[in-house]
Amino acid sequence: MPRAKRTDRAEARRRHRAALAADPDLQDDVESEDDEPAATSGAARRVAPPATRPLERPSLVNAFRSAFRPVDFKGDLRALPSIARHSKAIWLPVLLTVGAAIFYVTSPSTISFILFNYFAYVPPVASIFLAGFLAPRASYMTGFIAGLAGAAVFSAVALMSVGQPLPSGEPLAPSSVTSDLMLAWTVSPISGVFFGAAAGWYKRFLTAANPNRNRSQQRPTDRPRRKGSEQRPLLARKR
Repeated sequence: MPRAKRTDRAEARRRHRAALAADPDLQDDVESEDDEPAATSGAARRVAPPATRPLERPSLVNAFRSAFRPVDFKGDLRALPSIARHSKAIWLPVLLTVGAAIFYVTSPSTISFILFNYFAYVPPVASIFLAGFLAPRASYMTGFIAGLAGAAVFSAVALMSVGQPLPSGEPLAPSSVTSDLMLAWTVSPISGVFFGAAAGWYKRFLTAANPNRNRSQQRPTDRPRRKGSEQRPLLARKR
């Protein structure tokens, strides 16, 4: 009896709508159940990568203490050739020292005088600090090498200046050049050890005080494509 079945189904739908109208909470539940399959239908959702939580900043006192490292002389000495090959901590300060001296000799000016004082004069604080800051380890050794380079470059410039007139008009005496050379070869290397170690400590202090500064934020750039879009031609009409 097809007609009786249709009548029973229509009566059941009317009773169901009447029950929903009498109970609003039941209607909300049914709507939420109807929306859930629609939200989850289609292509499978991509699993979002877990968000990396930023590291907690330590206090300045803890960062100050953690920046100190015990001296490993043997380990630092073995690592020195690798630092020279794979780091700018040695060759970059040496090149800047030589370049500042050449610039000072070839074209004397206020700028060349300032660069010579910072990179070659006793002590070459700029080259030493740069060597210690760029070193991954053994910053006191790289500072010592930068101090030696500064002493050698300053000695060459001082020897070239023997006999030349000073701003007062008198020629530069060899005795004063000798004292300058002794000062350069004693003060510059020793200052290189301490200033280089201080630069390495300062670098570790900055890293410890702000641990999220060097933390790379990886963001997904290549999003997976749908299987259907890979097979569909570029100019195909979307159905």
